[in-house]
Amino acid sequence: MAEKKPKKQPKKAKKVSEKKVAKVENEKVAESKRHVMVPKHEILPEKKAEELLERFNVTRAQLPIILADDPALKGLETKSGDVIKITREGSVIGTSFAYRVVTIL
Repeated sequence: MAEKKPKKQPKKAKKVSEKKVAKVENEKVAESKRHVMVPKHEILPEKKAEELLERFNVTRAQLPIILADDPALKGLETKSGDVIKITREGSVIGTSFAYRVVTIL
């Protein structure tokens, strides 16, 4: 009988440092924010948010939601309850604004 050769052990995967992972994630975020189809997202300051709610006679609970982990919010330091202003540029209607409240599920 022929002797069995021992199986070769697979090469161990190189450990990826947390800094490299964070760098790649930050590059992806920056790349997605530069995309022409992603409208501008910004946190509305608290004072302006209150003025907006009063102007339209609504509460935060009545605003549409946006999830805190939405890719468009990466890089913004949002917290639950923040009001986000979304600015869209259109060739037909010009500039339009939408408002969303940040929610964590």
